[in-house]
Amino acid sequence: MMRYWKIISITIISILAIGAFYIQSALAENNFPDFTFTIKSGDEEAVENLMLQGSYYGEGEKGQNVTIQTTGTAYSNNNSLLDLINPYYINPKIKRLQKEYRGFMRGKENNIAPFYEDEKLLVYADVDWGSMINDQDFTFDIEVLEKESGETEAFELEVPEKNKYDYIYVENVQMADEELKVITRQSVKRKNQNEFHVYRFDVSAQKLISDDLIASYQEENDTGWSYTDLISSSNTSGEENKYIAFVKTILEDVQGEGGEIYSEEVAKELVTYNLETKQMKSTELPDEINGESHNAVLIGKMVYFGQDSEAGGELIAYNIDSEEIDSNQTIDLLSKEQEDFGLLMKIHEGKMYVANLFSDRDTNGGIAVIELDTGEIVYEGFINVENLKTAPPGYELFLNEIMVQ
Repeated sequence: MMRYWKIISITIISILAIGAFYIQSALAENNFPDFTFTIKSGDEEAVENLMLQGSYYGEGEKGQNVTIQTTGTAYSNNNSLLDLINPYYINPKIKRLQKEYRGFMRGKENNIAPFYEDEKLLVYADVDWGSMINDQDFTFDIEVLEKESGETEAFELEVPEKNKYDYIYVENVQMADEELKVITRQSVKRKNQNEFHVYRFDVSAQKLISDDLIASYQEENDTGWSYTDLISSSNTSGEENKYIAFVKTILEDVQGEGGEIYSEEVAKELVTYNLETKQMKSTELPDEINGESHNAVLIGKMVYFGQDSEAGGELIAYNIDSEEIDSNQTIDLLSKEQEDFGLLMKIHEGKMYVANLFSDRDTNGGIAVIELDTGEIVYEGFINVENLKTAPPGYELFLNEIMVQ
């Protein structure tokens, strides 16, 4: 009998705890403002699937995670108990793949980089780091799903010279004519050196065709240091990208007037690798381009750089083949108060979505949607508080992610 009383007691406590959680959440919901998208010009349909994530700070209050959509505003306090237990962001594409191909996606991490998808295939190619006992036992874990038949082909292969590396990360996966290309970044043991590789696989034969070292960079030297970032690629036409592109930033150590040593940026280079010819080219970027890789995307032969400017936001299209700027589109979003915060950008299905990182009561954050092919701004608007009475005078909103569902 005592055993049953324990079970009943645990059940009652659990119900009370969950009830208290939802009551507290409901009360907290009234303390936070609702943000909305207010159109200035263009087509409101352009932001129907737009989702902005960030942090909201009331005056002197702890920050709250916030998600803003046309359908409303959601705070972390409003989430379900399950969402708070597992609060990590999952890419919308991963969510869709998990829903549509549940069996194939089982056991795979919520990282979009190792996946490739087209109308016929869903491909997963990642590097397994080994067990806790035998770490750095790097192996390729490859699975290919044929969508129409539902058949899956899976195989594992050892990474060449695997003992040479501290870590290996998959940056991008592409596939054409049954040849799988896996682009990786790896760190060489006991050296301040990064390598970028293209591993080519024959999927039908389940074998590695080649291991091409496409870039090797020493991060530090006697006069300064450098870092290299891969530019993300977007496949909007259904065709394989011809290039892989990087931004290499070079810094030198400079002595200040007071004797202090600091790093000064001296150059930014665009490094491109042609997947067809296996040729590499390095070009110093024009002064008009600040070269921030996190606000850049590669589509075909074009690299689109989004950056701040005196007039507002700027979208610059750089042609890899001609080594020239093809177009420069100005977006009148930034106010002078926001110059220190900058812009947040996302490219999805041929459009670039741009938003101010920061907004408050005095400065509404701007939003714009631009067609990459034409440079046309199809939407301009602002992030507003629906009822200013619900927001304290000193509130601040910081965005950290743009998503398009």
